[in-house]
Amino acid sequence: MCDRGLAAGELPIPAPVLCVVVSYNSARCLPACLRSLFEQEPAPARVMVVDNASRDGSADLAAARFPEVEVVRNKRNVGYGAAANQGIAAAIRSGLPYVLVMNPDVVLRPDCLATLVAALDAAPIAAAAGPLIREMHDPVAQPGGARLAVGPRAATWLSGAVLLLRAAALTRVGSFYPEYFLYYEETDLLHRLRRVGWTLLQVERAEAQHEGSASSREFLGGARVCYFQIRNTFVFVKRNRCTEGAQATGHALLWAASNWVTARRLLHPTRLAAIVLGLVAGVWQFIRTRPLPAPDPEAGPPAAS
Repeated sequence: MCDRGLAAGELPIPAPVLCVVVSYNSARCLPACLRSLFEQEPAPARVMVVDNASRDGSADLAAARFPEVEVVRNKRNVGYGAAANQGIAAAIRSGLPYVLVMNPDVVLRPDCLATLVAALDAAPIAAAAGPLIREMHDPVAQPGGARLAVGPRAATWLSGAVLLLRAAALTRVGSFYPEYFLYYEETDLLHRLRRVGWTLLQVERAEAQHEGSASSREFLGGARVCYFQIRNTFVFVKRNRCTEGAQATGHALLWAASNWVTARRLLHPTRLAAIVLGLVAGVWQFIRTRPLPAPDPEAGPPAAS
């Protein structure tokens, strides 16, 4: 598709997108992810891997097998949001209108990127678009919410596994909040975008396949997942002054209780400790986190002329 209508020797026009893949010990799944990006029709203008000090050679593998990829090597694991922000900043500096942020365990269908770009091109007040996601171990599609639709539809939440973001919206609202470190980054960002008038689009005609938690499993496995899921719920509620805060906090406590029961049954002391630490850290972060100021109307989408 990318070479239709091209004269002899003429190069295809790349999609106006910088794709940033955040990796942490992702050598097993990273090649398939990057291969799917270069199989997009058209391919993205830039592809960047931001590596969070992997110990399995992820950065070297990306550089050796995909010389077109820009590899950023962080000296330590700065967390998902901070690493993604490095790619977002590069996209804004380069003047590209869109940035695709994705996990290394995601594989895109060949027309996924073009379909997402077309959806945002057609909706100037939309700040983000997400594809239909099929989990590798679960054939049921996860559209990030409700029923499937023929065309793009408004959404209240999108999966952070793969997100196409409008650079102009990020310059007005800001990027990912790095203090989360892991989990809740996209929930926070999408909430901030929506509160000033930007919309989100679920684009079911764009499809991606997701393995799920490939990097987080390498990071102390389920124990670390428990810790950050619980802790960050408290941070999100306080930071965003959520009216649904009591419900979200209650959900976190129920989730912690469920994991506690499971961990005790399986005699998993590391996960038990993570749950306790997550609750303690969550309460502490709730006390010290400052709520965001009132929404700035100037941060919303430009008024139609």
